[in-house]
Amino acid sequence: MRLRFAVVMAGLCAALTLSAFLAAAQVDTTPPAVAIERPRAGYLYVWDREMLPTGGRTIVVGPVTAQVTATDGQSGMDRVEFWIGFGCHGEQHFVDHQAPYVWTWTGHQSVGLRKLRAYAFDNAGNEDFAELEMLKMW
Repeated sequence: MRLRFAVVMAGLCAALTLSAFLAAAQVDTTPPAVAIERPRAGYLYVWDREMLPTGGRTIVVGPVTAQVTATDGQSGMDRVEFWIGFGCHGEQHFVDHQAPYVWTWTGHQSVGLRKLRAYAFDNAGNEDFAELEMLKMW
């Protein structure tokens, strides 16, 4: 009787262990959620201060701090990359591996339309991005 009870219990433990293993082994194919919180779309920023709504395009004069939220409920976040570009071309400027994801764009003399892109990568290698087009002056 004891031997039979032990075999049943061992089989139950094996089944529970296999079930836990299969649940943990599910592959994360969902990209992280990412949003640019700052600068806000449609606002004027002067020397990193939000001034007022423009009623249209975001305008940045001088340096500006970018703040991004990125979350992933499955494998967790790895990093956020901050890119600046125009059109389909861009250049990576900063990588942040820990929330809050923040970068201050300074020291780059730039006049014209630019895109701030934030690429978010989760621990499974999935990625997504958010972008904000702005008129950048100095």
